[in-house]
Amino acid sequence: MALDRHLPDCEDILKEVIWAFSDFVRDNRGVYDPEARYPAGNPWYPVTGQF
Repeated sequence: MALDRHLPDCEDILKEVIWAFSDFVRDNRGVYDPEARYPAGNPWYPVTGQF
């Protein structure tokens, strides 16, 4: 897969690919934790009770 960084949706596409791979690996390990997709260190996702 090749992405052109000049495409307007390139960053969004890359994020979706990364999340899809992450979800695939997580699901195949037998780990189900919906919060695992949004670690506390992710500044774009406030974890409940963080503030």
